[in-house]
Amino acid sequence: MGYWGIKALENDSAQDWIYGLEEEKNLAVVALKFGELVSTYQANKEESLDDGLAAEALAAAEIVSALLGKPSYVFPPKLKKWLEKNQTYNKELIAVFDKLAKVNALATKPETLWKDYTKEQKWDIVLDSLSEYAIASIDLVLSKSELAELWKESADYEKWMQEVKKLKNRCTRKSN
Repeated sequence: MGYWGIKALENDSAQDWIYGLEEEKNLAVVALKFGELVSTYQANKEESLDDGLAAEALAAAEIVSALLGKPSYVFPPKLKKWLEKNQTYNKELIAVFDKLAKVNALATKPETLWKDYTKEQKWDIVLDSLSEYAIASIDLVLSKSELAELWKESADYEKWMQEVKKLKNRCTRKSN
């Protein structure tokens, strides 16, 4: 795998995943990436998570930070355009949240209750859920991934850790 920088988007796996987003039409792909990471971990807690999957999860977290108005200064313009087109919730995204909540025990509102919320409240729930998933995924990357192990062997490990911690802070959302 090729890494050319310490930031979450500065590697081949993240760039390949971002390139694949062009075919996607909504944010469900971001939630699904977090779900894939957590499910992979839960399936075998003794093994380290694949470095490529971990890099993709950090890239998904970069999207969440941008949704929260805190993008990295290296956030690609092409990704910004995709996000502007797809910055909304829909039934597919809500169904993904429901599935992830059941599998991963992360709190989201069941789809059946969504009719009781305004559009603004629904969007707040989406942002809260994506924030929670991003933070949980970043924690797994830091503690249980080959990616973290690879960086530990690097002279830039501390710089990488600082960048990932900054990403985690940017993914943090204070609820209204």
